[in-house]
Amino acid sequence: MSSPQNPWHVVINLSSYYDIKDKREYMNTQIQKCFADYQKNPISIVNVDVELTHVLFSEIGSILNLIKTKIPKSKIHTLKLRVLHAEKMSQNSFEFLLRHDEIEYIDIGESTKIGFKGEYVQNTKLKGICMGSDSLERGNEQEPALFLQSIPTLEMLDISNFFQQDPNYAPRYFPFESMKNLSYVNLAGNYLQEIPENLTLLTNLRYLNISDNAFSKINIEFDVFERLEKLIMKKTIPNKHDSHIYIDPSLYRCRKLLHLDLSGTMLNNLEEGMEQMSELTYLDLSFTGLQELPTSITKLRNLQTLLVRDTNINEMPRNIGDLTFLRRLDFSMNFIDEIPKSITTLQFLTRLELPMFSEEMISYPQWVLNFIAKVNRIELTNIMFIIQQAPAVVTNTSNRFRNPQD
Repeated sequence: MSSPQNPWHVVINLSSYYDIKDKREYMNTQIQKCFADYQKNPISIVNVDVELTHVLFSEIGSILNLIKTKIPKSKIHTLKLRVLHAEKMSQNSFEFLLRHDEIEYIDIGESTKIGFKGEYVQNTKLKGICMGSDSLERGNEQEPALFLQSIPTLEMLDISNFFQQDPNYAPRYFPFESMKNLSYVNLAGNYLQEIPENLTLLTNLRYLNISDNAFSKINIEFDVFERLEKLIMKKTIPNKHDSHIYIDPSLYRCRKLLHLDLSGTMLNNLEEGMEQMSELTYLDLSFTGLQELPTSITKLRNLQTLLVRDTNINEMPRNIGDLTFLRRLDFSMNFIDEIPKSITTLQFLTRLELPMFSEEMISYPQWVLNFIAKVNRIELTNIMFIIQQAPAVVTNTSNRFRNPQD
């Protein structure tokens, strides 16, 4: 059964209602309205996304049962449940959710603190779970691992910022050997000192986020992730013993990788061999402290976005024009000695952030200004540098300036 393009949403926000009777009346009204909207334009298969905010946990079962009576089970492709700030949450109510056959995804990231008991999820069919720091009871730091390893059906795991309130509780062990169906993993913001070794057992990974941690090395064998499409390692700060982070060049052998974000991670350098990531379309190296780019970066022939903002680089690749399909180029906040003329061959470029002047380049060359004025499709950000040099260019391109923070 193929997944439908547009999920059908049931959103119930009870944060403005304090009386239980009022809550129930409003909840029933909202549900009936949702079903009325659905009946006007019924589709053969639906994804049902239920978002409940400040709802009584005792009401969740009746909401789910109502959905099942209104929509035949054969028409529901997935049922996703997001519970925010749940009231009167208990072990029994959480157990009920996990054993509810129709629920495949659940987000309890902002719910009342509960414990995670592995013994009560043996029969769950859960495919995805998001657990936030607010949902963890202190003193039970081993429970999440036991809980997770008891759900072999999991495909999506988001425990970002799970241990942000107290890094001393950050785990050294994740039960990935029992979770080999995972294709989406988010471990961002957990004060991890090193990447879990058994992460490499997740050979079905397509999405991995390990941002905002405290690694000294990122030296796992990335090439085991043959299906990886998106890798985010933003704002990874080295621990107190290191000034920069080393990234194992096996990363380049992730041949299916489409999106790579290393922004804000303190890198010393990047080794050659980037051309092996032949499918890469997005690369962000901003705020990394890099002093130079690998020459192989211009061999990423499918690259559409290249962001190298605010680094220690003082030279742009001379053959940057070889990035034929580039649509966005950002070298702003760098003091560049020379802008390569090959930039004028980037025929698909639609957004350009120019570098700042260095001592060698006290102003933009005239050919750069002519290029900006001529190509109407390009949006610009660092307007002040251009205004100072060529008011005529600004007049011709006044509708193409963008806030640098966009």
